[in-house]
Amino acid sequence: MPAVMLLVLLLVVALIILPIWMIVKIRSLGSASERSDRHISDLKHELNELRDELRTAAKAGPPPTKPTVPATAFVPVAPMVAAAPPSLPPAVVVPVIARAMPPPASVAKPESVPVLEAIVPPVAPPPPPLLPPRLEDEWAQLTPNPVVIRRAPAPTPVRRESILSGINWEQFMGVKLFAWLGGVAALLAVAFFVKYSFDHGWISPQLRVAIGFIFGAGLIVGGVFLTGKGFTTPAQTLVGTGVVSLYAVTFACRSIYHFEFFGPVPTFLLMALITATAFMLAVRLQAQVIAILGILGGFLAPKLISTGVDNPAGLFGYLALLNIGLVAVALHRRWFYHVALGAAGTVLTMVVWAQLFYEPVKTVTAMTVCLGFNALFIGTTEVARRINRHSPLLSQTAIVLPAVAFCFAWYFLDFPAVAARTGLFFGYVFLVSLGCFFLAWREKLGGLIAGAAGISAVLMMRWTAGSFKPENAPVVVTVCLVFCAIYFAVYLLARRFERATPPVLWAAIGMPAVALAFAFFLMDHAEPGARPALLFAFILASDVLLLALAWLDARMPKLHLAAGLAVFTLLSIWTASHLTPALLPWALAMYLVFAALHTVFPLLLERHRPAATPTWWSQLFPPLTLLLMLLPIFKLETGSLLLWPAILLVDLIAIGLAVLSASLASVAAVLV
Repeated sequence: MPAVMLLVLLLVVALIILPIWMIVKIRSLGSASERSDRHISDLKHELNELRDELRTAAKAGPPPTKPTVPATAFVPVAPMVAAAPPSLPPAVVVPVIARAMPPPASVAKPESVPVLEAIVPPVAPPPPPLLPPRLEDEWAQLTPNPVVIRRAPAPTPVRRESILSGINWEQFMGVKLFAWLGGVAALLAVAFFVKYSFDHGWISPQLRVAIGFIFGAGLIVGGVFLTGKGFTTPAQTLVGTGVVSLYAVTFACRSIYHFEFFGPVPTFLLMALITATAFMLAVRLQAQVIAILGILGGFLAPKLISTGVDNPAGLFGYLALLNIGLVAVALHRRWFYHVALGAAGTVLTMVVWAQLFYEPVKTVTAMTVCLGFNALFIGTTEVARRINRHSPLLSQTAIVLPAVAFCFAWYFLDFPAVAARTGLFFGYVFLVSLGCFFLAWREKLGGLIAGAAGISAVLMMRWTAGSFKPENAPVVVTVCLVFCAIYFAVYLLARRFERATPPVLWAAIGMPAVALAFAFFLMDHAEPGARPALLFAFILASDVLLLALAWLDARMPKLHLAAGLAVFTLLSIWTASHLTPALLPWALAMYLVFAALHTVFPLLLERHRPAATPTWWSQLFPPLTLLLMLLPIFKLETGSLLLWPAILLVDLIAIGLAVLSASLASVAAVLV
């Protein structure tokens, strides 16, 4: 019983007397601070008056001195009679304007006869006193047109300050440091008190959490009250400590005491309310630390109240609202790194969810979540740009999300059931690539397009290696050609708006090159190799895309030569591996088509762009075609009459090339 009384007394002192004493003390300090501010204001006013007097004295110029003119000159000064009234002195002012010095004047005394006055050499006037007397009126009477010589102020030396010199160490050590330490001490005091009450059972659980809620709310109210009094740092410390205390008490109600009221939904709503309150207080108090605490508590809330049952709609819907809130706060206060923190928390939550709950049947949900958050953070960059709040950190954060989505695509391929859904998987890859295209367009980063092309090609290779079946060869061909067409269209669009940077060009070239590599992969299987229509159409489409790029872009003069050599290499491999008497007509037809294509194209390109490529490259392919035709002769046991008309056509192609290029090299090569 004495221990309980002592504990109650300590609670009264800690929760009632101590806050009252702190408020009284703070108010007294506020009065002293106001008196100091008034005293400083008075001193500033006096200092400004002294500065004004100094400026006035400097503008008045030096006091009047004896007139100076050249040494050989004599100035007659005649006496003059002063005008009425007779009470004035009988002297009259005669102005004398100097030639080399500021225009001083002299006062001549009346004499009975003219006087010749010699002028001494000029003498430098003495420096003006620090505080000269006010002589404006007298000077104006003596000189009708005074000339003031103003000296330019001496340049103020520029003082370079280091980063550390901008920190007010006195304020940091005397105010902020101890305020933060006080907040940490208060939080530890609450934690140890709760732990001590747990161990000894002095206070019922209901009373414990009630005290915790009252304490946390009291800290927030006290912090808001101190903000109005000008104590920013203590106020932010109290509010931050109060937010953390409310999170901790809410978690205890759910996970430790298991109160019936604090089910998943009420607890989740209460934590969401605390998070929203933290964001609003952060905006009002301009306290980034409170916003960070709100972000931390907001992302920890689903984990703290987790029941072990999957609810992706509730979880990711909550995360979407949380990210929208912190994006609004970040754009309003220009705290752009909060968006990066939100993206990091979102990605971490997605990874944890995938490890705990993902199954192939939830693939559509997972893909929707990835694409949704991609759209959210890409949209954030666009909104920031429209309201003139754009930052490179926002763009970098938006770029990270497509990279994460591609990583999830790699993860999906670990499940054969997902890899078997070709349209769903590559539709997801295309939509993620579309986000990369938009970012590349808005941020003028062509490397994003090249990166998306490279990752897409790697995913296609992994998908083919893990789930390829010979009967699925048309699917492989279709996927490759679709992505080739996509990146070729991107190149055309970029070229239309003069944004076809080298990365965009390489992405457009890389996809047909990958397609030719897939054609080589298909040749390793008997069934696709025995389908020449599918295989040669695939090779021809890839070759035509490469030739179109060589035609459109002058930066790749040797592209069509490389494409021709790759195509003839594939033809020779197929001939050596899969040629049969039944497939010989297909082989001869393809030989002639590719020979004519790569013979005529260099000639057309030379006329289209004369300095692009030498014409002798076109003379390589008729001899290569004849060499290919030798393979069927040696491979097939029985000859075919179709070979000789094909050879004749190749000779005609060589002769026509010789006529057009005015060179006999191709004719000599085919004859040999």
